[in-house]
Amino acid sequence: LEVGALVAGRYRVERVLGHGGMGTVFLATQLSVERPIALKTLRKNLLNNQNLVKRFYQEARSSSHLNHPNIIRIFDFGIDRVTSVPFIAMEFLKGNTLDELIRARTPLSEVDIAEIVQQVAKALTEAHSKGIIHRDLKPENIMIRQLSDGERLVKVLDFGISKVIREGTLSSTSLTGDGSILGTPLYISPEQVRGEDLDFRADLY
Repeated sequence: LEVGALVAGRYRVERVLGHGGMGTVFLATQLSVERPIALKTLRKNLLNNQNLVKRFYQEARSSSHLNHPNIIRIFDFGIDRVTSVPFIAMEFLKGNTLDELIRARTPLSEVDIAEIVQQVAKALTEAHSKGIIHRDLKPENIMIRQLSDGERLVKVLDFGISKVIREGTLSSTSLTGDGSILGTPLYISPEQVRGEDLDFRADLY
């Protein structure tokens, strides 16, 4: 998408925020309320891969069911009629990922670390109460924002490979085939590596 492009007739693209394996995230303006948002799009060359398209929309659906201060908010999702590009409109966050803080060797005290982990745990409690496992929890998916009152606000991002457990059983809706692995190898649990059924302990790992 080019700068100035209108997505779904209501989101104006301002600039690129970053690129990922499946697409690009743009800073955009929601014109009706002049609100900055993050607009996540799927690459057009991936549209023929139905598994990836389903996973893209699963991220939107999973996250939209979660309403918690420590989880990024999803405002809207769909397909732009002009460009045929799938998009997710979400909360625009200012701050740094935990990964960026670690790489910058930013000093974090034990109290700081405990505060960050506590807020992440609250986000997981909300997701798990809705039957959703994140499955790719890692420093890159944890955003930390410094508020004007000096407090830290931690947000968990990217439920793109989440798995939904229903009625307390291990039957689930999953977009992975038997024995396939999704997630970041350094952070996923042993049972996820083995392609076994997962429960909420996978996120705790």
